[in-house]
Amino acid sequence: MRSVFALVIMPVLWFSAVDAQSQSGPVAELTTGLWAEGVDLDPFGKRPVQLWLPEGSLIYDLGDTDRVSGTKARKYRIARTFHGYPVNLELFPTPGVSRYRRILSQNTQPRFRLLHSVYCAGETNPIVTSGNGCNFKQPIGEGWVFELTESKDTPLGLRYSATAYPDSKTIAELGPVDSGIYSFEIYERDLDLYEKQGVLFRLDRDHPLTSFHFIDEYFFPCNTTRTVEIKKEEIEKAFTEASVEADIGFWTWFKAKASAGVGFEDRGTSITSTKTQQDSSKASVFSQWGFMRGSNSPDVPFYVEKRFDCQSGVGTTKPGDWITSVEISFWNYDDDVNDVYEFDDAAEWVEMELDEIKKRHQRPVFFSVNDSDKQARVISNILKEYPELTYSQAVFVFAQLNNGCRQSFRDAFCDPASLVAAQ
Repeated sequence: MRSVFALVIMPVLWFSAVDAQSQSGPVAELTTGLWAEGVDLDPFGKRPVQLWLPEGSLIYDLGDTDRVSGTKARKYRIARTFHGYPVNLELFPTPGVSRYRRILSQNTQPRFRLLHSVYCAGETNPIVTSGNGCNFKQPIGEGWVFELTESKDTPLGLRYSATAYPDSKTIAELGPVDSGIYSFEIYERDLDLYEKQGVLFRLDRDHPLTSFHFIDEYFFPCNTTRTVEIKKEEIEKAFTEASVEADIGFWTWFKAKASAGVGFEDRGTSITSTKTQQDSSKASVFSQWGFMRGSNSPDVPFYVEKRFDCQSGVGTTKPGDWITSVEISFWNYDDDVNDVYEFDDAAEWVEMELDEIKKRHQRPVFFSVNDSDKQARVISNILKEYPELTYSQAVFVFAQLNNGCRQSFRDAFCDPASLVAAQ
């Protein structure tokens, strides 16, 4: 059974997880799966629900959040996920109850945790990553920890024996641990591949492997005229204050990227950004930028641009119901260019019941994924389409595209019947 811990009792556990020497604040693991709200910059106030984090997900840098004020603020904390994305989490749903427990890192015995239900207990090929599923039963195992004992060194590399120790309810349903149905052999090369694909994450290595940091943004509302002047010293100062270390001129990068966007005019040391009066057939624009930090590489600037439809015939400055396109760029040091990923058709990634989704959202939507398995499939599809991305980058991309429904609507209206991830 899933455990809940009293708020006043926060045990520190010895756990063979990660070396948090580069982290600030406590390291913890979720005791239940949670939907996470993004904390990236946003022009609409209320933060979108973007990611599902399974039970056991590692979280870092816990701190107070500005999501809400008053007594409700006590429920939430800001954190960084194991794949480096900053989020808001409802860690204290009711007084005296916590949804996480702190852990004391200690790299000892190798182990990994499954991110999704992909385990076929007792089958010859126990890990399934395709849509075919298990031969005999439904795949299980989201959040399970498998301990690894080294079997032997083979011509194909190290081969481990992996064993899970599930809860008493699972054992009662499937059988005891000594039956062997929770054990299988796996090569280290497969572990590395599965981690790259986001099937599992190793608990005997440092996390997060990558972290994402937002610096600034601009937003042009519909049906307005607005001028924004962005200056060289302001851009360079923002990156300097964020302690960004990169082999790139930030102003040169920013001008090259921003000047290619809508409504910009390059005027030497500054970019004057002008959006003229629009009719309903044109889109408003929101952009944000920051950097991606890795442990053994220079910081990589990123740039996100989202375009929205505008409500027609009412003269409002609010965007319409839909994000019509999302463009995400990462700087490529090898080629001295931005790698650009464009998403301009949500139907290529998911199928949505548009009218129902539209009714349930109070902000523009590109797509709305509200199920952990469907999230995994969309992220997998992003990696297949763009294999040069890391899993952490694919999660970042997904988070920029997704806007989940509120909890009260999630099952009845948004999932599973009205939203099916594309195959």
